[in-house]
Amino acid sequence: MLKLSNGNKLDIEYPIRLKNKEGKETYFETSTGYWWKGEYTNGKQTYHEDSNDYWSKREYTDGKVTYYENSTGYSWKREYTDGKETYYENSDGYWSKIEYTNGRITYFEDSDGEKEGTPKSPKNSKKQAILDKIEELKREAEEL
Repeated sequence: MLKLSNGNKLDIEYPIRLKNKEGKETYFETSTGYWWKGEYTNGKQTYHEDSNDYWSKREYTDGKVTYYENSTGYSWKREYTDGKETYYENSDGYWSKIEYTNGRITYFEDSDGEKEGTPKSPKNSKKQAILDKIEELKREAEEL
């Protein structure tokens, strides 16, 4: 039985569970005092905190987690192209890069030294730079 500041008593049954409009649990508490709370955006959990001084947060792009960090100092980020992971890095120093052709992995490289496949030429390769310069010179010649 919980005694309120106005003297009234409130009978509470544990665990306490609160949900948002979408039915996602936003608060939980046990009779031992442990609790946690969560925040959601578009149905995805963006923040978590509990009575053990632990917290975590997430950021999303197009429904995919693109950034995560927590109270222990650990974090990671991911990049996606056409729904496929193309880059990952974490706070421990690990990173990976993935390239795709027609939906299949054609190149993989990571900070541990693993490499598979052949990387695509960068979009601004030397050949492309020359072609761009030719187009620029053509436009200038037309203005003369």
